[in-house]
Amino acid sequence: MSSEQETRKLLVELLRRGATLLREPCPRCGGLMVRYKGVTFCPRCWGTKSIEEIEERVKPPEELLEETRRVVMENLKVHVTELKGRSASSLESGYLGLIREELEVLKLLYDLRERIGAKGS
Repeated sequence: MSSEQETRKLLVELLRRGATLLREPCPRCGGLMVRYKGVTFCPRCWGTKSIEEIEERVKPPEELLEETRRVVMENLKVHVTELKGRSASSLESGYLGLIREELEVLKLLYDLRERIGAKGS
C-alpha cells in the first residue's frame, strides 16, 4: 500500500472515530489537517502509520503525567530496595544519585499536574 493510501486510510478511521476535518491545509505540506481529541495535526507530517500511534500521541497531558509518574515510582522502588542493607561505602554506588533524580522528577511532575489542574479550573 502506498504512503498516500495509508494516509487516506488513517484519515477515514480518524473521521469514523470523531475527528474533524479542517478547512485550512497543512502549512508545511499542503495536506489535510484534522482535529482529534483536542489536538490539531496533519497525519502526513506526523508520519504515523497506524491509528494506535495517533491514539498514543493524542493522550491528554494528565494521562501522560500519570503514566510517567508510575514509571518513575517503579524505578524509585527498585533503587530504594537495592539500597537497603548496603554498607555505607556502597552508598557511593550511584543509588543515592538515582533516587535523588527520581525524587526531583516526581516533584516536577507534581508541579506540572498542579499547573494543568489550575488551567482547567
